[in-house]
Amino acid sequence: MVKNTKKAADFLVGCAMIIISIIFFVAADKMPDSARGIGPGDYPKFVCVLLFILGLVQALRIVITEKGIPMIDWSGVDKRSLVRALIMFVAIVAYYYLMRIIGFPITTMVFLFGSMMFFGYKHKVKAAIISIVFTLFVYILFVRVFQVLLPSGFLI
Repeated sequence: MVKNTKKAADFLVGCAMIIISIIFFVAADKMPDSARGIGPGDYPKFVCVLLFILGLVQALRIVITEKGIPMIDWSGVDKRSLVRALIMFVAIVAYYYLMRIIGFPITTMVFLFGSMMFFGYKHKVKAAIISIVFTLFVYILFVRVFQVLLPSGFLI
């Protein structure tokens, strides 16, 4: 094992992408098939395959260039950044579960606005406008154009 924190982080991200892609592929595979054309699980499965390949390439590239699996030197890791990453992870999980209850439009607007504020974006009005416009664009694109149902929650 080689001590190189940056390379170790890159290796762990590659491995995480592999694991995440497998989990979401299995979940997408449980979606119903379409009688004609692309079903609701086909696009997520395609993205999962790409994510798996990219994660594998990243992890293998690190192992090959470092001639082994790199180790993290924890003495140089910024604890504040780890806490912020953990907070963001919890926010993403909360977003996922709340979206099922509240619905995609409202949950996404709040999540995007909160994320921008969390990462230090100073312009609250611009952040609110960006959150609203982006969410509406994605919602209209998926519901009207791609005809993919997004969680509407109890308000819509």
